[in-house]
Amino acid sequence: MAKKRASKPKSFTKLTRPIIRAIHFAYGLRRKNRHRNIPWGGPETPSTNATCFPPRESLQVGNLKYEENDQGRDALTVIVGLAVRLGIEQGRALEREERERKYGYTRILLNGIRDALKE
Repeated sequence: MAKKRASKPKSFTKLTRPIIRAIHFAYGLRRKNRHRNIPWGGPETPSTNATCFPPRESLQVGNLKYEENDQGRDALTVIVGLAVRLGIEQGRALEREERERKYGYTRILLNGIRDALKE
């Protein structure tokens, strides 16, 4: 059986648009509290570039206005984008943890070999 190749990374729009469409299909949403920051109680993600703010900053009124007026993204799109970023960060953390675990086993094995060679 041929091994299935990993898919290529998707664009932000390809990741979020189906989710947003499904939410709009299932719910009647109307933006409220337009002139207030959206509270954020979740984890912060690292800022990867000048236009990718941490969640708490992304949900401040000024940044939400910029997203809507200049980027064409409503608050729901920003929130769904944060969910995608959190998922990516979780994946990175799991990968890093796995790599560190494997490195730890390799180090133990190599130390054992080194000690055996000394004897």
